[in-house]
Amino acid sequence: MNYVIGNEPSFVGTVEVVTDEYVLVNVNDDDAIYSDHPNIQVSLDVELKDSYLDLSSGDEIVVYYDGSIIDEKAETVYAITLRTPANRETQ
Repeated sequence: MNYVIGNEPSFVGTVEVVTDEYVLVNVNDDDAIYSDHPNIQVSLDVELKDSYLDLSSGDEIVVYYDGSIIDEKAETVYAITLRTPANRETQ
């Protein structure tokens, strides 16, 4: 994981939609790729299985990927880490 974090391209954004196969991420507007890709569909079939995958709408995440975004999709995802959790109410 440390190698991926230190060496692979990444972007930061907020999870908008969660499905079994992907999450839709609103890329932070201060991120370098925002102007070209404000919303990205991120595959949950990640290379590193110790990635954070218990995602909820509103979570701010960091996505480490191969640098390729095609048709607003990041298919080759190495890892996902949680930066800021969404406000979750306990019941």
